[in-house]
Amino acid sequence: MRVPPWLPPAAAAFAIALGVLVLDWVVIDIDLGLSARVGPRSIEICTSAGCTEGRHAGKPFAALPTAVFVLGLTTALGLIGVAVARFTNTELGPIAAAVSWSAVATAVAAVLAIIYLAPDSLGDLGAGFPLTLVGAGVGITARGTSIAGAFDGGRSKAPIRSTATVAAPPTAPPPARPAATPYDLGAAAPATPPPSKPLSKTARPNPVGPAAVDATRDALRFVVQDGAITADGLTVRVARGGERTVAWRDLVEVVARRMPPDPPYEKTTFVDLVVGDGPPLRLVPTSRLDYAALPGGQAPNTKENWRNLVALARQHNPAIAIEADSADFFAGGRDAPMFPALKKFVEWDRRYG
Repeated sequence: MRVPPWLPPAAAAFAIALGVLVLDWVVIDIDLGLSARVGPRSIEICTSAGCTEGRHAGKPFAALPTAVFVLGLTTALGLIGVAVARFTNTELGPIAAAVSWSAVATAVAAVLAIIYLAPDSLGDLGAGFPLTLVGAGVGITARGTSIAGAFDGGRSKAPIRSTATVAAPPTAPPPARPAATPYDLGAAAPATPPPSKPLSKTARPNPVGPAAVDATRDALRFVVQDGAITADGLTVRVARGGERTVAWRDLVEVVARRMPPDPPYEKTTFVDLVVGDGPPLRLVPTSRLDYAALPGGQAPNTKENWRNLVALARQHNPAIAIEADSADFFAGGRDAPMFPALKKFVEWDRRYG
């Protein structure tokens, strides 16, 4: 089950507010019915006649509990703002980083304050300190986890879009080859011709040739062979999986990766459209979709078509998450992360069962 992106900051805000406002940090029980309950906000001394509340004062470093109280409330309010922004798909940018650093300051101040209060020698540790520390630890991730926006992760980049429509050149069908099972490393791969010498310093051939793309397609699961882009989603034909129809609302995440550099894979890029209930749709360079149906038409290259497809999907379903390591690829200008060896890809691919 996927955790909603707004839930962690909301839970962290609740934990910090409960820790600094309500719960005790140190409980001291003395004979004759005398007890003291110490928290960041105040000290409460209780006798048989009743309870009296006082403030932290009169000793060196007495301001530490008060600092925790102020920083904790500030961080809790900031985390509530982060949770609301994620729930409403609003970009926060540097505000999320400020909340994250506020959570760091709260955690540091909390540790110093509990050392000052010395529960081991004076009394028992209450629930307020550990709950505040846990809440601050979760709040530190306010910047690192995805915040809704153009391409998540606090990024304000816009994808590079092309309005050019380029007709796909006719291609001959690939030669028949024996079917390979997923991760069949023993399957014979077509010989890869040696790379040709660049014609000039500015014009270089594509280092990923057809043989590499075919080998990648045959060794991977979930590969989309062809399909159509509709108003409601995608209707595709999957290798070894038949025809599937996936609505935009069923997509939960997009991921981009590159295969290892060794032949025959040669750094081939692929994109996974992760479905909430079912196997993903995996796009490779030979996946034939009607990219001309995208707003602005078909882009000059496959990667731009993928980026435009993801942008269209997020227009229909803003809740689709961009995996953090793939954000730079979908924002444009960078390659997807690459697996150093096929073994690493196999381990990573097991996430899909």
